[in-house]
Amino acid sequence: MKINSLPLSTLASAILLATHGGAWAQTPPDAGQVLRDLRQAPGLPPQQAAPLQRIEESPDLSQQGQAKVLVKSIAITGNQEIPTAELQPLVASLVGAEQSLSQLNAAARRITAYYRSKGFAVARAFLPAQDITDGAVTLRVIEGRISSHKINNQSLLSDERAQAYLGQVKDGDVIKSDQIDRGLLLLQDTPGVSTSRATLQPGASVGTSELLIEVNPAKPYSGSVVADNYGRR
Repeated sequence: MKINSLPLSTLASAILLATHGGAWAQTPPDAGQVLRDLRQAPGLPPQQAAPLQRIEESPDLSQQGQAKVLVKSIAITGNQEIPTAELQPLVASLVGAEQSLSQLNAAARRITAYYRSKGFAVARAFLPAQDITDGAVTLRVIEGRISSHKINNQSLLSDERAQAYLGQVKDGDVIKSDQIDRGLLLLQDTPGVSTSRATLQPGASVGTSELLIEVNPAKPYSGSVVADNYGRR
């Protein structure tokens, strides 16, 4: 069986985050394309990914000067799937010392990397706009949820059965790569299906994405039978 899925875990994804004006904050995000440079399975042709809204990285510290702030505490908000106590060790070393914008952004990236290692395919931590005058820093996590999912089924498999293979994928759930990848592999192992792939598109609200599942048909089998009674008595 030919496997031509697009594992969600390979998507370089992000989510549009709304921030409000404040001092010492990263550049507000704008829309753009981020699903690029997807890892391809050997022997498979490149596949074009769908556009997602993205978070712009903070400007380089050299453009912001060398300003630092004494960090007395770091609060992590927006996390529901991973407890704060599990995330705090990733940023604890910054507390009690002066830190730059670059160092705080690096701490947010560590949280992002930790989420990704746990299978949260589009989760992102970032430094929101804020006044850091009392040493209290806030890092925000957007875990990334499915606003809706659709199945574009071009195969002979019924829509109901295709949905059954994706039973763990539900609207409102956090996007987890292992659940979606498992559904794609089950679909591809079904007679009548050649390939399946998942694409993320911007969701209806901040922190959400629409999930589109494409199910492509297998080529129909064909053959012929030839009979010859030449030489038969």
